[in-house]
Amino acid sequence: MAPTRYRHRCDSLLTQRFKLPDGARATDIQAHALDTARTMELPGILVVEDSTGGGKTESALMAAEVLAARTGRSGILFALPTQATTDAMFSRELDWLEAIEQAYADEGAPSDFAVQLIHGRARLNEEARELRRRGYQLRDRLFGSLGGEQAEGPRPTGIGWDELEASTKESLDAAGRRAADVAIMAWFSGRKKSMLSDFVVTTVDHLLFVAMRSPHLAMRHLGLSRKVVVVDEVHSYSTYMNAYLDRALTWLAAYGVPVVLLSATLSEERCTSMVDAYRRGLQLSNGQKPRKHSDPETIGTPFPCLVAAGRDSTEVIRVTSAGRRSIVQIQQLAKDSLLPLLEDKLADGGCALIVRNTVGRAQETYEALREHFGEDVTLNHARFTIGDRLAKDADLLHRFGPPRSQPERPHRAIVVATQVVEQSLDVDFDLLVTDLAPVDLVLQRMGRLHRHTRPRPPRLATPTCYIDWLPTTGTSKPSLEGGAEAIYGEHDMLLSAAALHSVVDGSGVVTVPDDVHGLIEAVYGDGANVPSAWQDALTQARDAYAQELQNKQNAARAFLLEEPERSGKSASLIDWLQTTASDSEETGRAQVRDGEDSLEVILLELYREGGQEELRTLAHAPGAPGALIPTDQVPSRDVVRAMAMSAVRLSAGVTRGDKMDQAIDELEVRVVPAWQADSQLRGQLFLLLEDGRAQLAGTTLEYSSTTGLKEVRNA
Repeated sequence: MAPTRYRHRCDSLLTQRFKLPDGARATDIQAHALDTARTMELPGILVVEDSTGGGKTESALMAAEVLAARTGRSGILFALPTQATTDAMFSRELDWLEAIEQAYADEGAPSDFAVQLIHGRARLNEEARELRRRGYQLRDRLFGSLGGEQAEGPRPTGIGWDELEASTKESLDAAGRRAADVAIMAWFSGRKKSMLSDFVVTTVDHLLFVAMRSPHLAMRHLGLSRKVVVVDEVHSYSTYMNAYLDRALTWLAAYGVPVVLLSATLSEERCTSMVDAYRRGLQLSNGQKPRKHSDPETIGTPFPCLVAAGRDSTEVIRVTSAGRRSIVQIQQLAKDSLLPLLEDKLADGGCALIVRNTVGRAQETYEALREHFGEDVTLNHARFTIGDRLAKDADLLHRFGPPRSQPERPHRAIVVATQVVEQSLDVDFDLLVTDLAPVDLVLQRMGRLHRHTRPRPPRLATPTCYIDWLPTTGTSKPSLEGGAEAIYGEHDMLLSAAALHSVVDGSGVVTVPDDVHGLIEAVYGDGANVPSAWQDALTQARDAYAQELQNKQNAARAFLLEEPERSGKSASLIDWLQTTASDSEETGRAQVRDGEDSLEVILLELYREGGQEELRTLAHAPGAPGALIPTDQVPSRDVVRAMAMSAVRLSAGVTRGDKMDQAIDELEVRVVPAWQADSQLRGQLFLLLEDGRAQLAGTTLEYSSTTGLKEVRNA
């Protein structure tokens, strides 16, 4: 257990920083994280591993606060895997940061701290929008403080104001003193300077850009060199992305930047690789020459635990989990038995979650179940418009969220979803059916099962997870669902299937967190145990995986930044980038992620009457549904926002190979020159729907707010 003084300090910080009631007690991992941050070797890296609900985020923020004080850092960057998780973290960090700012004000030294939300759709975030308005208030206050005629006259220029003007009233506390303020400052906007803000919450892409040869890279490095960096869900990134993440860690270490990594399902091999990448930077900054081909000794990581590493030391601290403990039955779902299973298990009511690995498979399942269960069935996936995604997420939280925030849980409900429910949404279901997936993702999905304490229907009193497409062990050619194999690869899928079979054929239950480490290492560690009949298939899959791994690492090197030079060695910034990649949001994201190329389009309705055409926003577009859109000028603010909220990403299949150029050519015909004057519409592509359908690159696409965007198959 952590020393008493740190536990008391941690209790106090939790109450002050995270709005917990007085008397709230720190979890073991939170107290140890605070203790370790105060004593670990610096510069250093701290890895926090615990199950969902164990307090990893609070641990990271408290540790970052201590590490910033010890190393003189002026802010924090928090990186997450998706835009949804980034938006959710932005809200949490604002609460934490406002508590810190209030502490400054209480001590008579208020501060104005610049914050930033960075991802492709950050301008659609309402909290960020309000903070931009607050930034304009601060700008006027600062300009006004210069004195002279300008202080008494109108604001200097008005340039850069948001759509809604902010008042210039100064923020004062109850005692009439100037209050501390948190704001998004206009000067820090844009891809070149946004990383210079003090507190940044971003998708991981913008951290990976630090390791990519791209224009204005020095600005990104300058911004990060002043911060503590926190990276969440570090287990979830692909081999290709990990090449950039590891190089970024090396550069951060060279700058002396403390790093905190968070995960609920991290393998020992991956933990070791990240620690080694960070340590290389420390060695380079100290003038040492790291091993050319690093093969470090694997760090053993009991679960849950903390790993603290510096240049010369590595400490592994076993902790007690305060996360949700559960015992889940694991069963194999027989072919074509989904409907009978749901009929039986939901006979007395209950809420079931069905997770599919692809959008197309989720849509097919939804339509099949809808015919039988009617409006009890809903669908969630990534191929809805932004507005519909937000509405669906809010509906999920309203119907299936924590008991304190969910007043009316449905008597019976079936949610069909893709990976969008794996992270960020605090939802709770009575029954889970999931496609076979890598074991760490299956564990994440299991975290949505019996998540909260509440009454359950008798048939669903025992938390049970059914695995669909789990291949049989007696065949030499194990069958995998094609979409899942294309996404995750045959190698990881076979090893995950073997690990889950060992549970199904053994105890039949998974205990979280006790069994997490063993399952993860059974897939990602050495000496995996697979059925004897699968040995040949696994050998072939392993060879293909090794070749693919090498190909991805080679592909990543195309724009991968070289390691920093050793301290004391002559170095120059001339030609340090050699060739450069694009630093645009869309292109840069594609260069640090290894998925197939796809396009994002804004959906609009096209109406024809009497030889005339008119464009309107979607009938359900937020703020301005069915609004007429002018083509000779920039639309109004509300209409522009409704258009932006109607963006959706096409499936890769629509634009695969030569069809990409064809699709772009067809979409560019509908670009309206007058709209290019608006920052949210500039460079966007528009797909026009007639009666809900459109033709693109030889494919018929259909959109509805119930099924999302889908390809219509010819009968």
